[in-house]
Amino acid sequence: MPTLAEVVGPHEDDLVDVQFGFEPDRVLEGYRNARFPMWLDEGVLGWFEPRWRALLRLEGDLSRIAHRSVLREVDRASVRIDTAFDAVLEACADPARPGAWIDATFRRFYRELHARGLAHSVECWLGGRLVGGLFGLGLGRCFVGESMVSLVPNASKVAFLGLVVAAKDAGYGVIDGQWMTAHLALLGFEAVARAEARALLRPLLAEPNRPLVRGDLGLGRERLRAALRHPLAT
Repeated sequence: MPTLAEVVGPHEDDLVDVQFGFEPDRVLEGYRNARFPMWLDEGVLGWFEPRWRALLRLEGDLSRIAHRSVLREVDRASVRIDTAFDAVLEACADPARPGAWIDATFRRFYRELHARGLAHSVECWLGGRLVGGLFGLGLGRCFVGESMVSLVPNASKVAFLGLVVAAKDAGYGVIDGQWMTAHLALLGFEAVARAEARALLRPLLAEPNRPLVRGDLGLGRERLRAALRHPLAT
């Protein structure tokens, strides 16, 4: 039988609880407690709360996250909210992708949350074609990012900038990237210690939900720059 370290890998110290079976209400409750789930084994769900959490706080001037190479793409692309949730989810769940984890159970769960207005897609369109995007959960004033995908270079980065604009417009306080990676650091996330992250996330997760507005963001370079500098909506 494999050891816990072999199953969980480098995230063994981030595992805080184990659940047998997948009960949607319990899973949603776990998210609201600033944890996130991953399968450990068949029928065994692990709950994770990283020692160092990837967070992007949305207050203040975020101009630093709009890199010049991505700004060139912003004017060419269209960023939309919730117009192709299933397509983004399926692209993120592609089993051929490295580290694929979104199985049929998770896909069904996220679709149910989308129908309830709690899961959202942010999509990058180019020439009328979906070329990338991301999805996650909008809970209280926190957006929990789950996965992103690019079918052409920089598409997920453009979608991410769209998410930041939409989340600021809706009054979100933070975007949760879960585990810190070099890629998230490039997007502006900071590594926040577990206790501090919990103290920040739980009150935001407990607030009333803030819906994201469906449709085309009309992003463009100038709107993006203005939105990143603008204070949070209230």
